[in-house]
Amino acid sequence: MGKTSRNKGASWERMCCTVLSSATGIEHGRNLSESRRGNDGDIERNRLPFVYQCKVGALPPIWQALEQAREACEGGEIPVALIKRNSVGSGLPARELAVVPLDVFCAMVGRMVEAGLIGQREAAE
Repeated sequence: MGKTSRNKGASWERMCCTVLSSATGIEHGRNLSESRRGNDGDIERNRLPFVYQCKVGALPPIWQALEQAREACEGGEIPVALIKRNSVGSGLPARELAVVPLDVFCAMVGRMVEAGLIGQREAAE
């Protein structure tokens, strides 16, 4: 991997840390030992049960990122792929996504409904 790709990846990881810290009120930092110890998630573990793998590029490898996050999970942690598609080179608009397995998404939605955090929409007439 070239220096430009490493810098782009590190920049995306820092952006993810900033966004997650702002959204949760819990400090998130880059896992700088990840490259030395092997796959351990790109963002340091904290009080939240998530393992994050960050990928950025014209066509970022979403499935690879989710699988890497899953492989790094321990004891009930939830794998999350944080993906950024650059507009340069792909011809498509830039996009940022958080990807989780479908069963995890369904469980999260179910808990949000149970907790009253989201409600059901009125039926269309």
